[in-house]
Amino acid sequence: MRTSIQNRLPSLPIIFISLFIAVIAVSCGGGGGAAPAPAPAEPTDQDASGIYNGTGKGAFIGVNGNAEVSLTTVKGMVNGSRFIFFNADISDANSNVLFDGTITSITLTNLVGTADVYQGGKIVESDVAVTGVVNGRSSILLTLAASASGNFKGGSVDASFDLLYDRGATNARIDNTLSTGWGRGGIKDVFMIIPNMTTFNFEMRLADDTYQFVTDNPGFTQTCLHVGVVAIPNSAVNLYTVSDSIFAGLGCVPPGTSTGYTGFSTVVDVDNQDDTLWYAVTNGTYSVFAILNE
Repeated sequence: MRTSIQNRLPSLPIIFISLFIAVIAVSCGGGGGAAPAPAPAEPTDQDASGIYNGTGKGAFIGVNGNAEVSLTTVKGMVNGSRFIFFNADISDANSNVLFDGTITSITLTNLVGTADVYQGGKIVESDVAVTGVVNGRSSILLTLAASASGNFKGGSVDASFDLLYDRGATNARIDNTLSTGWGRGGIKDVFMIIPNMTTFNFEMRLADDTYQFVTDNPGFTQTCLHVGVVAIPNSAVNLYTVSDSIFAGLGCVPPGTSTGYTGFSTVVDVDNQDDTLWYAVTNGTYSVFAILNE
């Protein structure tokens, strides 16, 4: 007679085979296993919008002995497709340079556009070819080609993104906290076709979003009245659009009476929070830009 143990023995190989199959299934991921790693994000076209600080270069016929001019104090404001970069160095009249351009495309980090070039407050060349590299919220590098006329021999901008762009735009910020007008402090330089111009009081009248200021040269022999309007295109970022006209004042020739200026402004920190205004406008003939302290 077969014992009870003998009767169970035939089933033992079956048990062992089942356990072996289960181990293989688990080791091969039969239990679900870890999810596959996500695919890396596809690279995207960069956004150049922001405010910038940096340096640059420019070369012009009849300026600085035709030699390249170093731009040591470049400020930039970019809003979507339009950019304005200017050099705010009162120590060198040759470096009164502004580039006002349009970005026509950005493919990944490669930028293409055109720019009008101003030197000494007046236009030197229009529609100069621009190429560059932009890393959103980090840096921008622009190369401006020499003009066909030869009046502009080429230039560049190398600038870094300023995180103050994220501070946001409000009427209260641009209306200066001391209510005394921009340009009353230690920095009040205005760069235009009339040399050595300064302003004593860039006054915002935000009840109707207007502003006005008067620029004077040493000795007050030339005085110009500037009147304009400020707007906030996007309250989330620190950039204002401005448009104004210059009215003839004492000896304000040129530019005399001129209209159609448009551009940008922003409020930044130098010694204290929100104590300095950048302002830059052009009208296709002249450029005016300023660094004004509260």
